Amino acid sequence: MGIVKWLVSVVVAMAMLAVNPVQAQVGLAEESFEFNEADPIVGHWLGQAYLNRGPSAVSMLVERELDGSHSLVISIPRVSVYKQPCRNVMYRDGVLTARLPDVRGGQNAAAIQYLIQMRAEISKDNQSVEGVITFQPLSSSAPDTDDADIELHRTPRPLDLDTARSFSGFADPDETRFPLTFVVAETPGGNFVGHMDVPLNGLFGLFTYDNILDDDLLHLITSDRLPIVVDAFEEEDGEWIGTFRREKERTLVLKQDPYVSHELEYRNSRGQRMAAGLFVPDAPGPYPCAVIVSTFGPHDRDGLTLTHKHLAYLRMADYLTRRGYAVLRIDERGMKRSEGDFNGSTTADMARDINLAIAELKRVPTIDQDRIGIIGHGEGGVVGALVNAIDHHKIAFLAMMGAPIDFGKATLLFQAGQAMDFEEEHKEVKRANLQILSGILDAIRNDEEEPAIRAALRSELEKHRKALAPERIAELPPLDEEVNQRLAPYTDDWTRYWVKLNVPGMFQQVHCPVYGAFGSLDKEVDPATNATLLERLASEKGMNVRVRRYDGLNHLFMEAPTGQKSEYLGLDGPPFADAVLRDLVEWLDLVTRD
Repeated sequence: MGIVKWLVSVVVAMAMLAVNPVQAQVGLAEESFEFNEADPIVGHWLGQAYLNRGPSAVSMLVERELDGSHSLVISIPRVSVYKQPCRNVMYRDGVLTARLPDVRGGQNAAAIQYLIQMRAEISKDNQSVEGVITFQPLSSSAPDTDDADIELHRTPRPLDLDTARSFSGFADPDETRFPLTFVVAETPGGNFVGHMDVPLNGLFGLFTYDNILDDDLLHLITSDRLPIVVDAFEEEDGEWIGTFRREKERTLVLKQDPYVSHELEYRNSRGQRMAAGLFVPDAPGPYPCAVIVSTFGPHDRDGLTLTHKHLAYLRMADYLTRRGYAVLRIDERGMKRSEGDFNGSTTADMARDINLAIAELKRVPTIDQDRIGIIGHGEGGVVGALVNAIDHHKIAFLAMMGAPIDFGKATLLFQAGQAMDFEEEHKEVKRANLQILSGILDAIRNDEEEPAIRAALRSELEKHRKALAPERIAELPPLDEEVNQRLAPYTDDWTRYWVKLNVPGMFQQVHCPVYGAFGSLDKEVDPATNATLLERLASEKGMNVRVRRYDGLNHLFMEAPTGQKSEYLGLDGPPFADAVLRDLVEWLDLVTRD
């Protein structure tokens, strides 16, 4: 960074930090925006809540549902409320009332639980909302009720404007690589609105104020009680270099994305609000679109889980969008911004959710309705086949990345066997354990009642123990406790559906082009067996199939020593290696651009 740019950066940063965040403008009071005259409360509102414990920015999104009711999602950073859906939302005669679910907040966010209610009135010009938010403690030892005046102004979201520019990169790029995304857009009146995403903290659409995007300067600041300040300048090579400050200063390296990121929301089959992120190339469309469906277990749109933090789906989406594809990534039920509970969801439930996501995609004018397909990772490949085979959407392609083609029981036995190998189980013990698990899965598939399964398992374990040495038996838990331990992972709705699903038969009903990629070190889906099965289906049924095998890659398509899940956190290479994504794009070009 040149000395002049550096000096300007210091001056800007000092000036912004000298301003108390709560006194800065939050919302565009001097500019008016279009609205629906029949329903003026609908829209995005940004402003201030004047709390006794310190003022806070407030953002509020009001939408009208199909049944004519209103929904409201609110953020109040000072009390740790982010993208919180409200209850009992009512809008009548210009007055909006709502209640938040019981939340924890205040200076000690873990200590005080509040009931939060809001009553606000819209102005005559429909450009502002004023009212009161009441924080009522639910503990007698907590402080008294706090009434906070609020003043909000109609303010467009950055991604609702055609001028939106997206930036992504990392703070501490050479150390922790803290991923960040920023979007800034210019309003018709010449003002700027912005937001930032901090995926590792679960923060999406965190609104910023005092936004500047002038020539080669990017500046944003949040109005949280711990403000985030961002300053960056564009270098000659197109990188934006600067600082990210929240308590401590970090080096920031960004690049402007050649695409625009949109938030997409829809209702799933249970009426719960689902959230997704849509990347669309920043040029005239329409574009072919890939819907990424995640592997086994709960994931957010970026692929973040407790076992790894590699943001695999964000990397794939970025790679594809830069090559001319729109990409949809979904927060699964109960993850990040989506409502509901992932536990209890079956593979069929996931397929229904994807169907509804595709229906919502078809409303987006920049998406080519005839070229929407699915990229399914692990179980996501089976979800994609279900969408194509048993539901009404005709998908244009199905790419399966480490996805099972074999029966569900075979996949579960493979996963269990690989875990036992990692624990260096004795071959005879491993064989006995897999035989016991096989019996459990057969009983579930045959719809046996749980008491019968439990009795049969107890009998099998008794026979197994008779063959063990006394010192080995002494190391085991009591028999009934062992029965409970072995049954617990396999008695949920997901397992019952999965082991009954005729996966090979279902794939025979898929008529779109199919792509299968397999890593040789995959410990969640047997790569050799499933690659061969897919090739056999193609040969016997005349399906349009391409199969690719990759040596030395695990289930995340990363280079790995053994492929075990326990290695994920310690791996440094990128998920979905460049060679894998290159081959995928080559195939997508072939099947979508003829």
